[in-house]
Amino acid sequence: MPKIGPNKVSVDPKAYAARITRAKKVVEAMDPATKAKIKDMYPSVKKEAIVNKALDPKRGKKAAAKPMAKPTTKAPTKTTTKAPAKTPMPKTTKKPEKMTPQDAAMKKILEKKYGKIYG
Repeated sequence: MPKIGPNKVSVDPKAYAARITRAKKVVEAMDPATKAKIKDMYPSVKKEAIVNKALDPKRGKKAAAKPMAKPTTKAPTKTTTKAPAKTPMPKTTKKPEKMTPQDAAMKKILEKKYGKIYG
């Protein structure tokens, strides 16, 4: 299937052709005043103009690259200041949460069935 659009989405050619045909029918059925407004807002672009613009050497990758300048050597600057030491984060202890009545009941049921579960 051909890939179209900026995201290169795969499209079924038959569905794409049907969509184009439907769009052409809608444009044909339009009011002449609306057609004129659309023509003013969206001027027609010929395929040759698109191809010429794409193949324009000024727009190519090589033309966009700037010529390399001669490298200049700079004397490295020495810094004698040290980076500040990171302070360690204080250790926090997590308090054990109290067991809810529902959890306590579930624990009791499970301990009857499987023996002691929790340490």
